[in-house]
Amino acid sequence: MLDEVMRLIKARRTIEAIKVYREHTGCSLKEAKNAIEALGRGEAAPSARPQSRFTPPHTGQLESLVYAGQKVEAIRLYREQAGCSLREAIEAVEAFERGETASLAFVPPSPPDAQAIIAQIEEWVQRGNKINAIKAYREYTGVGLKTAKDVIDAIGRGDADGWQAQLADFDLERVRQLIRAGRKSTAVSCYQQQLGLAVDEARAIVDALEAKMAGDGDL
Repeated sequence: MLDEVMRLIKARRTIEAIKVYREHTGCSLKEAKNAIEALGRGEAAPSARPQSRFTPPHTGQLESLVYAGQKVEAIRLYREQAGCSLREAIEAVEAFERGETASLAFVPPSPPDAQAIIAQIEEWVQRGNKINAIKAYREYTGVGLKTAKDVIDAIGRGDADGWQAQLADFDLERVRQLIRAGRKSTAVSCYQQQLGLAVDEARAIVDALEAKMAGDGDL
C-alpha cells in the first residue's frame, strides 16, 4: 500500500493518494490528508486512529423492527437517522438480518475536505490539466459540465475572484437533504448564494440533481 501511495504522491495525484490511504487504513478523510501531507514532506505518516462509531438514538428501535419482521420501517428509520441513501439503508438492514453486523449502529460520513479539493483544482489548473480540474469541481458541487468548465476557465484566466471561499462554504450533502425534504427552492438558493450562480442556472442544476437522485433510488 505504501509503495502505491508514494507513487501517487510523487505524481502529484494527491486526491488519489488520500483515497488509497483511506481504503487501506479505514481512517477519516482528515487523518488521511494529514498522513499524505506528512509523507509528501518526507516524514513518517502519523498513526491513523479508527473512526469512532456513532449510535443513533433509535438503534434499539431499529433492531426491534427487524426482529418483528418490519423491514420496510427499519429501512426508513435507519435512513432518517443515518442521513444515507435508500440503497445504503437497505444494505445495512439486510447485513444485520444476515448476522454480518452486530448492531445497526453506523459511522457518520466524513464531510469532503474543501481545502484539499481547492488545492488540487489549483494545482491541476496551473499544470494545464483542465479535464481533471473540471471533474473535481463537478464531483464536489454536482454542477453540470458547462458550469464547471466556465468556472475552471475563469480560474485559469484569473477572473474567478473568491471562488475558493465559495467552494469552501458549499455543502452538496446539505443540498441533497433539502431536495429529499422537498425544499427545492432552498436548494436553489444554496447554489445562488454559495456558488454565485444565476437563479435559472441554479434551478437547472437542482432539477438535474433531483433526477439523478431519483434514478439512484436516493429520494
